[in-house]
Amino acid sequence: MQTKAKAKLESIQAAPANMKRGLLFASAVTPSGIIAWVILWQMGFIASLVAFGVAYGATWLYKKGSGEQKISKAAYPLLALIIATIVLAFLAGMISDGWSVYSSDGHGDFWSADFWSFIAANFSSGDLWSQYLGDIFMSLVFGAIGAGGVIMELARKQNSN
Repeated sequence: MQTKAKAKLESIQAAPANMKRGLLFASAVTPSGIIAWVILWQMGFIASLVAFGVAYGATWLYKKGSGEQKISKAAYPLLALIIATIVLAFLAGMISDGWSVYSSDGHGDFWSADFWSFIAANFSSGDLWSQYLGDIFMSLVFGAIGAGGVIMELARKQNSN
């Protein structure tokens, strides 16, 4: 009985890495990262710290889902997932700011065309983006720190070619 269990355990451990499964696991970081970002952003905390958590969490989840400890095969898709999540989270934070301003003027429907026209008009304003430059910079810094393992894996991959 124990030999069958041991053989099954060894076959599971020897199973090839599953990149698609790992990326699927890692993608769970996207909605949770966006939600965490917006909550911290609205509470007045430095939400860019979430960028570190997103990068670290995506890497950790990829390793758990794929069954491999190295991320070399999926480094580029994983990095793209991390960047996309950070960008979407940042935009969601900006939209939440827009909602705060919009709803404070007595408007109330988040799904109304008026609100989204308000957001589009403000997103096309250079003044708005200049006010967010510090936040954008901090997001890049913390995202790069969190994605350090992925970036190092890419550097090793490039050096071996």
